[in-house]
Order: sequence, then structure tokens, then C-alpha cells
Amino acid sequence: MRHIGVPHGRRDRYLLWAVGAAFLLLGVVFIVLWRQLAIQNRQDIHRHFRETAGITAQRLSTGISQAMAQRFADLRFLKNQFFPPTAAALDLGPATRSALRAFAAAHPQLLAINIQDATGTRLLWSTVTQSSRPMVKPEAFTPMPLHPEEFIGPVHYGRRLHTWVITMRVRIQNHRGKTLGFIGSPVTLSALALFHTPPDMDAILLNRQNGQAISVWHDGQWAPPTTPLPPPVGSVELTVPNMPWVLRAQWSAAAEKTAFWTQERKRLLLLTGLLLVDALAAGIFLTLLSRLLRLRRYQEAALLAQQEMLRSTAPTELFHRLTDIIVRQTDCIAAYVVVPAEHGDALKIAAVAAQDAARRDAIEGLVPSRDPQRHPYGQMLVSRAFREGVPIGPLPPHPDIISNNAGLKGLGAVVAWPIRIADNGEPVAVLAIELAARRHFTLRLQQLMQLLAENIGSFLYQQRLYGQVQDLVVHDILTGLPNRSHFEQSVSTAITQARGSGRHLAIGLLDLDGFKEVNDSHGHSVGDAILQAIALRLQDVCKGSLMVARMGGDEFACCLPWQAGDDLNMVSHKALLAVADGAATVTDMPVSGSLGWTIFPDDGPDFKTLFAHADEAMYAAKAAGKSTYRFYGGAVAAAAERRIQVHQDFLLAISQGDIAFFLQPQADVVAGHVDGAEMLARWRQQDGRWRGPGKFMAIVEQDHRLIRALGIHALQEAVRLRERCRGEGLHIRLSLNIGALHFLHPDFLEDVARHCPQGGGLTIEITESIALADLRHAQQVAMILKERGFHLSLDDFGTGYSSMLYTTQLPFDELKLDQNFVFRFRRDNASFAVAGAARLLGDLSGRSMIAEGIANPADLTLWLRMGGRRIQGYHLAPPLPENAFFTWYPCLQPVLRRSVAALLLEDLPLLSHMAEEASHREGLTMLPASACPMSKWFSLRRGEYQYIPAFLPAERMHQRLHALGKGADEKALRVALAEMRTLSLALYEAIAQQPGDATKGLRDRS
Repeated sequence: MRHIGVPHGRRDRYLLWAVGAAFLLLGVVFIVLWRQLAIQNRQDIHRHFRETAGITAQRLSTGISQAMAQRFADLRFLKNQFFPPTAAALDLGPATRSALRAFAAAHPQLLAINIQDATGTRLLWSTVTQSSRPMVKPEAFTPMPLHPEEFIGPVHYGRRLHTWVITMRVRIQNHRGKTLGFIGSPVTLSALALFHTPPDMDAILLNRQNGQAISVWHDGQWAPPTTPLPPPVGSVELTVPNMPWVLRAQWSAAAEKTAFWTQERKRLLLLTGLLLVDALAAGIFLTLLSRLLRLRRYQEAALLAQQEMLRSTAPTELFHRLTDIIVRQTDCIAAYVVVPAEHGDALKIAAVAAQDAARRDAIEGLVPSRDPQRHPYGQMLVSRAFREGVPIGPLPPHPDIISNNAGLKGLGAVVAWPIRIADNGEPVAVLAIELAARRHFTLRLQQLMQLLAENIGSFLYQQRLYGQVQDLVVHDILTGLPNRSHFEQSVSTAITQARGSGRHLAIGLLDLDGFKEVNDSHGHSVGDAILQAIALRLQDVCKGSLMVARMGGDEFACCLPWQAGDDLNMVSHKALLAVADGAATVTDMPVSGSLGWTIFPDDGPDFKTLFAHADEAMYAAKAAGKSTYRFYGGAVAAAAERRIQVHQDFLLAISQGDIAFFLQPQADVVAGHVDGAEMLARWRQQDGRWRGPGKFMAIVEQDHRLIRALGIHALQEAVRLRERCRGEGLHIRLSLNIGALHFLHPDFLEDVARHCPQGGGLTIEITESIALADLRHAQQVAMILKERGFHLSLDDFGTGYSSMLYTTQLPFDELKLDQNFVFRFRRDNASFAVAGAARLLGDLSGRSMIAEGIANPADLTLWLRMGGRRIQGYHLAPPLPENAFFTWYPCLQPVLRRSVAALLLEDLPLLSHMAEEASHREGLTMLPASACPMSKWFSLRRGEYQYIPAFLPAERMHQRLHALGKGADEKALRVALAEMRTLSLALYEAIAQQPGDATKGLRDRS
């Protein structure tokens, strides 16, 4: 039973032997039955041959007798016809000769009719003349038993006829009984082949009664009696009726054997099929039974391994027990477990068990490797399973390993399963089983062992998970770095130790820039991968550090031993490069870092203070443009002190009345009156001086608590100032700024309802950052404010990326052009174009436009010519304290500019050209004419303005400017520019005076 791979166990072997014996006995029964049937069939065939031979001999003897009788009848007819009994002698005259020839021609079956005298001498031949010498001697003729006057001669070979011939003759007698002669004719034996003989008969012999052979019927023709024949195994003899002959039909053993196998072939094929089916069924059944028994053995081993997992406390202990169970319970010849070595790409044998000590020692001497280039150990199945992370085998072992290790002889196949503690992680171990035969390890066994490997992985995972649970208190689960609490505890301990030894420590705080955008765009999985990659590289950069930790979110920290002369700049550059490189391995979106450093004991005595200073330095790095680093001290320390001072004192300043609102008037220049004022926060210092918003507002806006307190204070003051304006008889709108964090705060509407329930006469200014943060929530809040009577103003319009979009998404009543935007009108053609688009947007949507930062008459004139009318800026008045505003209000009437005409939108390129500074106009002349805005304007408006005297000269001068810009000297170009400006002003005045409803509507919108 060794060929089917008998599993261990005496009971299993006995069972397999019993099943095999049963199938063998069934095969013997089939053979015995076939043997009995074959004997019976052989007897039946012999009987059949005898019956067939008897029938054949009977038919043939009858046919020969009738053929010979017919020939004798023909000869008697000739005798009676030509030689009557009354004749005294033979008449062989011409008439007789002619009649015989005619008769022979009419009866071709009678060959060579001849007339012989009483002595047998041939007297007449019916066909051709031949020798008179008799062919057969008289004594050779034998009289017929029933007809004495009829004779038959021996068989001889006729050379003329080329066949065997039998001579026959009839006696011619007169009425007195005297023999006058004989009439005869030869008969060819081939003429007697008028019958069919079965192919089973080897030969039919025609013999005389004395046993002398006359001829042999063989292979479809009469052959000489000397023809060699196979020895007969049986025969049947019959006397030919009325002839002195005996017919013998005989057959050989070969014929009988052929007939036997012709019939027995089907039965033998059936027997063969039954035996094959029996053997196949035996093989399949024994194989399945063997596999089932082997599977039961492996299942028992797997169950024992599961029980060992419950008792084992360490992976190595489990591996030793596992390999021992597998070898002891199954038919494998060895089992072992490999794990990664501590260093390099090698794998080490963690546990091994084998059926013999030589094999165990040979396996322990192997050095598997994860490196495929290391031959041959890198090609071992355990190496491939570890490297590829999938089960490998059963496959033959590497031939070089077998040839170099005598202890591994007899190894037929190896199967290896990686053991993982995570679905997609690198294996922590590989379980390998060595087999004597590859075919023994079926798919079911592979699946069972795969399940065992997975269970081992689950066990190791549970052990690791238990360790991780113990470790979660001090480590970050995503990156594996120490967490904030562990970092604080460790650094505090290091500070204590450094204080006693006089050493210095450098504490760095790193925050990622651009991480939120990646996280929002690609999801948290990508963000987590970025954090892991960065953490790994930071560990490499800060190998000499006391600790690298993740503080939470996208913030990391490190603590380094530091002494004077250490180059933190290099460490900083490497850390920032590690951030960029780590993120680049995951995403193409830019992610950088801002790093802040603080030094113990120079910058603080304890962890809390030092960490706050590192945070200040980190924010200073962000303010410096990000992707850089800063050290605490100098400007950073001053900014930190200012931030700390704002956080500490701002709320107290509000409560003490030190946060006041100056008022900067807003005016409708076309209407000629002040129609509003913006409330601008100021902070009164202890020395009585006022601090502008640039000193504290950026800090306040980043803090929910401070910006909310300021917003509530602004709502309260707006209500109070609105009542004072009404009491002073001023019908103006007051504008107050609400920070984005306050506007989007869940309690903002409650704050409004409590402190300013009615919004009549008030305008709330917000920036587009509110919409960027949460557009839907901003829309809901804005609609409620509108319902309560507030006006809404989009502050700093034109500075963001989406101002145009959000004017359609939020119900603004007013758009405020940023003062820096207005400042660029005369220097930036694109800014001028956006201002024109904003003017059109305001006209079409019914929103009021107000320009901040109108600082001089030139700004005002340009704004009015563009069609603007409302302004705010130092040209009108600076921000004034409350009492000063009410005192000076009557003197704030702006200079009316009704004589300044506004152009149509289509003519704004002309206004832009007039407003541009000389240097910018000179730069435009270097452009191709097709790309120049003024060239396009001249082309589009020629049909309408060509009758104006200044139009065509201005167009020609503009064309000349482009021609001069290609190579004229600077003096000629400046002269031409001055002349072009003069022509442009004249053209503007002429267009502004043109009648027309559209132009008039834009000039006289008051």
C-alpha cells in the first residue's frame, strides 16, 4: 500500500488493506467467470465447425455428383445419336466429324470430345487433330458403380487447358454386346467450382475410396493433391453419390482459434473494461479513503495546535509545539517555522521538528533569505512565501539545496504558508512542511493548513493587540510614535535630568502645511498614509533624539540633546525635506512643514513654557511663508508676548471699556451727502494711546472666544450708536464687522437676538472666508439677518478667489472694493477690468458699490468716471473717535463732482488708458496691436465715434505709438505718449458730452 501514501496509524493501514483486498477479490471473480464462459464458447465453436463442415460436404458432394452425371448424360446422348446399337462398326465419316464439331461448339461445357477404339486409341478429336496416343491408359479408368458402361479416369494436369482435368468416357456397344469403342471428354475441376464454401473451412479434399487424393479445394480453386495444408483439428467425410469418390471437409486449429477470438474479443473487452473499472474504482476509493484518513490526521493536528495556542504565551514556544505536533500526528517528514532575522534580509529557523535527527540538523543549517538574488537560499519556497505573501507549493525543493545537503535526501515536496497578523501586511513568519511525495498533499489539506496558518496569525495578532492596548497609553496608534502625554512625561523627565547636569535640550514643534487640503480632497486614508510616511522619515532624521512624537492631528514634536555649536539648521532642513519627501510618496499635492524651536533652559524652565514657546516659533514660521523654521526669541518672542498679552488682556479690555469703535464716514459723492459710517475697533493702552487693529485683530480673529466677545461688543455698541445718530438727527447707516468664526458660530443668531434684535439702519460686513468655510450655513444665517432688517456687505471685494461667485450665492446689499484694489487701478489693467465688471454686477443686481481707500482727488475722479458714486477713505475723512465724528460731521460734506461724467462700460478701455501711469502705457506700446485693449476699442467703436473730431487723430496716434515702440528713441516715445494723453482727454470729453439715454443714465444716476 506504499504507493498510495499510507498515513500513520495501524488501524488506518488495516482498513486500507481490507478495502484493497475486496476490490482484488472482485477482479478474481470477474476472471473466473470469463474463464468458464470461454471454455463453453470454445466447445460451441468446435460444434459449429463440425456442423458447418457437414453441411458444406453434403452440398459439395451433391453438386459434384450432379455435374458428373450431366457430363455422362451428354456423352450418352452423343453415343446414342451418332452410334446406334445396330451399327456394326464406328462410322467416322465427314458427316460424323462435322456433326461432332457442331455439337461441341453448341456445348462448350464438353471439352475436346474424342472417339476411341476398343483399345482406347483415339480415333477422332472433335476440335483439333492431335496424337492418337491415349492420354490415360485403359486400366486407369474406373467403371461407375451404377453404370458399368461409364468410366472415369484419374486427375492429371492439362497443359493445353492449364488446369487439372478428369477424363471420362462411355462405352459404345452394338446390340450384340460387342464393344465398338468409347466416346469421351475431359472435365476440368474448375468447372466443378460452382458452389460457395465457408471461409472457416481450410480445405476440402476429393479422394478415391481407397483414400488416394484426387484434388484439393483450397483458396477458392482446385489445387493439386500435393498442396500443403495446415494440420486439421477436425474433419467430416461424405461419399460423393454415384461416384467412386469420398469428399472430406476439414479445418485447422488456427481457423477454430480465429473464430473463437472473433466471438470472444467482445467478451474479453468487457472483461478488460470490468477489470479496469474495478482497478480504477479501487484506486479512486483507496485514494479518497487515504486522503480522508490523512485529512483526519491533519485535522487532529490542527485541533491540538489550537489547544496549544490557548496555553502558549510566546510565539517561539508556540512554534516549537506546533512543528512537533505536525510531525508526530501526520505523515510529513519535517515541519519548521522561519521568522525574519533581526538585521538584513535573512530568515532564521525559529522552530523545527523532523522524523530523524539528521534531517532536523540539516534544516537548522539552512539560511533562507528574503533577497531573491541570494542563490540558492533566496529561491527556497519559504523565502518565496515570505517575499510574495502567498502560499507556495507543494513543489519540489531547489535542487542545489538538496545536492549540497545529504540530510535532506528523500524530500519530495515542500509547502509553505505565510503567517500574517494583518490582511495586507508583511508576513511575520512562514510555516513549512516537508513531504515524501508531492501528490499526497491535496487541496483540502492545503486549505486546512492555510486555515491553521491564519489562526496562528490571529493568535499572534491578539498577542500583538494586547501589547498594543498596553502601549496605547503612551503611543500613537497610526504612526507608532509616542503620543502627547508620553512626550510630555519623557521630556519633563529629561528636563529634570538636564537641569541637574547643566545640559541643554532643543524642543521642536512641527506642523504640516497643506495637509488639510489633501485630507479633504483625497480622504483620510491618504492623509493617514502621509502621516505614516512623514513619521518614518522624521525618525530617520532625528535618530539621535531623545524622542520623536506625534502630538495630534498633523503636529509632530521632537526633543534633542543640544549644546552650543550644534547645528539645528541642518536638522531643520532635513526635517522639512523629510516632510516633503514623505508626502510626495503618497500624493502629488504639495505638503510642507513649519518648524519652531525652543531651547532649555534659555527659553523656559519647564515643559509647559517651552512647548508654548515652540508653538510660537512654529506659528512664526507659518507667518514667514511656511515650509521654513524659526527659533524662539527676538521678533518671534515679541510676537508671542503680544499674542499672550492679547489673549490675557483683550476680554478685560472689553469689560473695562478700553475697546472702542472709531467711525469712518461713507459718502455718496454724486448725491453730495454722507450716508453711512463704518465702526472700526481700537484698543486704548494704559498710556492713553489707541492701538490700531493691525496690532491685535489678526490674533483675535483666530480665537473663537475673543472674536465672539468682540462681535457681541460690536452689536451692543451698534445699537447704542444707532440711537445716538437718531438723537443727533443723522440718517446714516452704521456698518459693523463680524468675524468669520463668530458668524459661523452656532450661537451667533442667539447673540444677535439678545443684543441687537432689530437690524434697521445697520449693515453687517463679512468676508468671503465665511462662504468658503460653510456656504450653506452662511446662506441660512444671512437670510435670517435679512429678515431681521440687517443689510449685508461683502467686505474686501476683489481680493479673494471667489468674490464674483459668492455675490450670487449670498444676499448681499453692498459690495466694498478693497482699498488695496483701488490703489492698483492706475497700475494694473486687470484690476481696472475687475472693477468695471464689479460695477456692471452692481448695476445689474441692484447692489450698492463702495470703494474703500479713496485717498486723493485722482482716485476719486477715476472712480466717478468709472461710474462709481459711494466712497470711503482718507480723502473724505480718517476713522474718528465717536465724539469727534459727531462734532465734525457737518464739515464732512464731500466736494461734489457732478461735472465728472461716467462712461459707458464699452468705453472703459479709454478710461483705463487715461488712468494708467506713463510707465504702464509705455509698456503697452510694446504689445502687438492685436493684443492691445485700446486697439480693440478703436476698432469696435469706430462706427459710432468716427465723426468726433478727436477720434481719428487719437487712433492714428495710437497706431504710431505701437510703431514707435518697436525701435524709436525714448524721447520721441515720451513726446508721443504726452500727445496721446492729450488726445485721449479730448476724446473722453467729447464722448462724455454725447447725447444718449444710456450715457445719460450712467452720468445722472442721482
